[in-house]
Amino acid sequence: MLIGVRTEKKTLLEKLFKDYQKSQRPVSSDDDILYVDVSLEVKNIIEFDVVKGLLTSNLILGLSWNDVNLHWNEARENVSYIKTELKHVWYPNVQICNSASGKFTFDEDTGVTLTSNGNTSLYIDRIVNTYCKVNINKYPFDEHECDISVCFRHQINTEETLNNFVYNVTYNPTYNQWEYTFKEKDILKEGIITAGVIVHSKRKISSATITSIIPPIMLTLLIISVYLLPAESGEKVSVAITVFLANIVFLSETEKKLGNNS
Repeated sequence: MLIGVRTEKKTLLEKLFKDYQKSQRPVSSDDDILYVDVSLEVKNIIEFDVVKGLLTSNLILGLSWNDVNLHWNEARENVSYIKTELKHVWYPNVQICNSASGKFTFDEDTGVTLTSNGNTSLYIDRIVNTYCKVNINKYPFDEHECDISVCFRHQINTEETLNNFVYNVTYNPTYNQWEYTFKEKDILKEGIITAGVIVHSKRKISSATITSIIPPIMLTLLIISVYLLPAESGEKVSVAITVFLANIVFLSETEKKLGNNS
């Protein structure tokens, strides 16, 4: 029985792709707009690099659309769905548009699922670096905003558009110096069609945070103490130089943590 089902699916695949042209949009008329459902799953936040302003995350991008050239009679063929590879079918050009890793590529051997009514879907699991808006004015109580955006290719005349966008966060954080919250960004359907998720990162209060606060407080007290020392003590200049050097060391270490954002 299992061999029979495999044979039926293989025969159906050969029939569907016999005259199939991957380069043509799968619509009934050239004037028809193709609607695409997009899903974005945040599996994991691997790293947030404040110095580089990059968020490294593990994402699953899902795309689903209807291909009018890939449907069949389920009752007659006795097959409800089939699977093939991306290299055989047309697919929409959707990108992670604020990726720091360059153009989001689609592997030709990615699995694609086809159902009898022509619905076509694929899921791409990828580690992506995206840009963030870094603001360290309130360091070490700083908060930052990262953007994971999905966008369609630029179109003079709209041929493909976003039908529905959903996102899901399956990220289960372990110990991390950042607290993340997620919010869907406004969908833009004019110009370059864009949707996505805003990741808000807030530094957690920890022992490392406290040790970042204590040095400037102590240095401030030492600076005041310089003015309290009597001139005849002979230690005023040496204390001032010591405080100055300590301040330079602290600022150098802080700059290493914050980079050019400081």
